[in-house]
Amino acid sequence: MDYKTLMTGEDSVSVLRPVLLATNVHLIAKLAAKIPCKACDNGILTSEVVFRVFAEKLFMTGDGKQSEPQDMDGWIERLTACGEYLNQLGHMELHTFAETTLLSPEGLKLPLSTRIELLGRLVKLWRRALNGASSAEVTGSSEEGRHGVAMEMALEHLRSVRTAALKRPQECSEKQWSSFMNELELSFSQRDEVYALCSKMVSSGLSLDVVDKVLDVTHKVQPHTMSVFSLVQEALTQALEELRHTDSEPQDVLRKIETVISSVRHHEQESGRLVSSGQVLAIIRPHCSDGSHTVDTRRALLHMIEKHLTLGEDDLNLLILYQTQSILLNQFAVEATLDHVSSAQGRTALFTTLLRQATTLDQLQVLECLLETWAEDSRFPVQESWCELMEAMSSVVEGATHVILARAGRSHVPEEVDEAIWHKLSSGSVVHGLKYSLVAGGGVMKKSLEQLQQEPSVPIMSADVLELLILKKQVSLVVSMPFYIQLCVHLQSPQEDISTELFAKVLTCSPSELSERLSLHQPSKRVREVAQQLCDGGFKAAAGSLLLSTQQFHPNTLTVSDGVTYVNRLMRK
Repeated sequence: MDYKTLMTGEDSVSVLRPVLLATNVHLIAKLAAKIPCKACDNGILTSEVVFRVFAEKLFMTGDGKQSEPQDMDGWIERLTACGEYLNQLGHMELHTFAETTLLSPEGLKLPLSTRIELLGRLVKLWRRALNGASSAEVTGSSEEGRHGVAMEMALEHLRSVRTAALKRPQECSEKQWSSFMNELELSFSQRDEVYALCSKMVSSGLSLDVVDKVLDVTHKVQPHTMSVFSLVQEALTQALEELRHTDSEPQDVLRKIETVISSVRHHEQESGRLVSSGQVLAIIRPHCSDGSHTVDTRRALLHMIEKHLTLGEDDLNLLILYQTQSILLNQFAVEATLDHVSSAQGRTALFTTLLRQATTLDQLQVLECLLETWAEDSRFPVQESWCELMEAMSSVVEGATHVILARAGRSHVPEEVDEAIWHKLSSGSVVHGLKYSLVAGGGVMKKSLEQLQQEPSVPIMSADVLELLILKKQVSLVVSMPFYIQLCVHLQSPQEDISTELFAKVLTCSPSELSERLSLHQPSKRVREVAQQLCDGGFKAAAGSLLLSTQQFHPNTLTVSDGVTYVNRLMRK
């Protein structure tokens, strides 16, 4: 024993605990009044503290001769063995014993039913010390009453948890559920602890019905005014404020918000009525047009709303309004209103006004983003507006690439619109004009290729144009042109600079599927497909030459008859 530390009184209990034994506890208890203890009343150790510390040690670790109990009877026997020392304790030390053994994280190793049984016995011991009086009969302001009421409320709390028999929801892991239940048992229905636990449950996406059951369990012991809605509201409000002021990665906060929104959606799908989509929308809605948030943040919030919540027509119009305002923010002098977005006529009028004001490619791209957003609302078609936008883009310097991409994502564009845009692009660049026509297809593509055949000098084509000629099966129409050789080279070794975005739109597939859809890693398959195109167009000799060239024949040794013979034989396979 460290007598020097013991007599300083700084941590007397910790010094005594390891050396306390059944053979010396009574002796040390008699000497307690001579031992300083700054943590004790009057700065002096008491015999009650000595007996309580030894009782804790004996209960939690045993006497060293027996293993840890495996059932309730074993723990009852342990507590009975402590009876001699517990009978020496006053109300405060008895309560402290309960807190450090049964009502502490260390006590969680005991099954819940065992803790309830043992705590009930300690409450009875406390009542006997008061000559059988219940906590209700003890003056509430008295010290005895405070400690007794605390133990009885803890007992009532544990019984309430056991009665509720909460079951782990499927979306919650066993480890996480065990952590939640431990926190619930140790909260003892105290408001702050319950609030912290339920807030954590809501933020983790736990079933809102389970959260409601936890609130009900604790409310029976200590009434409170918390509700699932107030917890959801607080969780979203705090996260949204964190988004406004955070210096860290906003994606983490956005994920928290989406988790809460998703749990509300799931709750509604299960016919729950604790929180509604409209209530959540009312919380998030003001932030969607709040200039203190970044544009990316506002769009992310709007996307979450649209993805997860069930919206009525009025709310849908508001959503479209906030999306529109977010996109147009600081770009145009016009302020979008609800009247602008709640009807087809209003949207057409707003778009026409904005298009007149657009003088730069950046502004036209903003309008492109606006139309893409409006297009997701199937109530009001925007096809005519797309045509107007593409025509405007085709008139702007460096707008060709953007109008081609825009056309790749559209269908049912009138041929006269396609022809007008093709003429505009061709006047600036034959390549851009041809590329647009191949994307548009139909009569415009035919006219474009016919005009190309009449061009006195044809420029080198981009990889996108070459790939589009192959994809659209138009190779036979360019076989006599100088860049046909370039196409043959590209066919066997596709250049890496083809536009992933463009071809993903043309083929309506994901970028990861392009290689397979275009057979980019199967040159022999691509050669055979183009050879078939050439044959279908009446160019069997060219098809044979293409096939022979891929079989490692030297081109100078090939003749027209060789090519025709080879292609006839190969195509019969």
